[in-house]
Amino acid sequence: MSRASPYGFLLRYARQDAWGWVAIFVITLASTGASLLAPWPLKVLVDQVLGQSARSGLTSWLPGAGTDTGLLTWVVVATLMVFTAATVLDLVLTFLWVRVGQGMVWRHAGDLFAAVQRRSLAFHQRNGVGDTMQRVMGDCWAVHTVVDTLLFSPLHNVLLTGGILALMWALDPVLTVVAVAVVPAMAWASLKMGGRVRRAGELRRRVLGQLQALLHQSLTGMPVVQAFGQEDRVHASFVALSAQAVAAERRTALVGSVNGLLVGLVTTGGQAVIVFLGARRVLTGDMTVGSLLVFLAYLWTLQASLTSLAGIYTALQGVRPQVDRVMEVLDAAPEVVDGAGVLAGRAAGHVRLEEVVFSYEAGRPVLHGVSFEALPGELVALVGATGAGKSTIAGLVMRFFDP
Repeated sequence: MSRASPYGFLLRYARQDAWGWVAIFVITLASTGASLLAPWPLKVLVDQVLGQSARSGLTSWLPGAGTDTGLLTWVVVATLMVFTAATVLDLVLTFLWVRVGQGMVWRHAGDLFAAVQRRSLAFHQRNGVGDTMQRVMGDCWAVHTVVDTLLFSPLHNVLLTGGILALMWALDPVLTVVAVAVVPAMAWASLKMGGRVRRAGELRRRVLGQLQALLHQSLTGMPVVQAFGQEDRVHASFVALSAQAVAAERRTALVGSVNGLLVGLVTTGGQAVIVFLGARRVLTGDMTVGSLLVFLAYLWTLQASLTSLAGIYTALQGVRPQVDRVMEVLDAAPEVVDGAGVLAGRAAGHVRLEEVVFSYEAGRPVLHGVSFEALPGELVALVGATGAGKSTIAGLVMRFFDP
């Protein structure tokens, strides 16, 4: 692969809808703000309505907030307003992401299809129609995952993490330091599992490609399969590949579960420490119950956000097999190249092959030193068993591929 960064190459599809991404950025900012406001009505409810804390800040000048019933009404209204705003913003964000993301995916699929048509017949001989269809219609979604993993998700989580840390620091600096202490352990777990996730993904994509290729070949060649009574053999091949597919899916699920377990152990340990220390600070009067509840709500959101950020490497490793498969098509050098200044002349009908060796796959030649000459006006017959290379020689004469 000649490109230094296949991820960078795929990210260029995002630049083709710049205004769409600007809209996504603006809505993401607003959605992040709504998420940060969500726990505060609960703090007011616990501390000032159910508790004995005096009215302060915003609640001190709200009309009717001087009574518990009036303040409770404001808490309910604020909760509904924040929820409604967050829901509407999420709907708009989802719509924008679908519009921008779908357009990006199908532009990428169109480029893949165009590149597939430019590949030589040797490529199509090496890769069955089913495998190629999987690349164009399935692996093309790699661009969606890459852009989401490298742009959209980090943008949202960085904004959310920054806002949460600022508010957590305002609530209690000591607990905030303890909360971020788990970050190195989460990063270690992600790096530890990244390679395993990639290898499991490579096996899964390869087996699924082989299975789809077998299905396409068998269904399109059904008359031949039935004519030669090969139904049982084809079915046995399908069962064998299906077993490999199940094993690959099982391995992928196992690796993902282990990764989730490692991250979960780290985050749960951090939560336990925060709950213990936070409760002690409430008992000593250094923190109110409402502030602790808001802090814990932010903590859970923060850990989910940090888990997403720490999982970027693992997610990229998981999608790397699909990226490699699409880049094999998009980034391949032409296999049939004309020399400089070569012009097509009149065909003389003179064909000569001299010690021609050809292979569709490296190390597995199908022609071994073939030599013959057909002069103009002569009739030459190529005779041989199926698979002897007759069609390959015809393709070489037409320059569908080069020896």
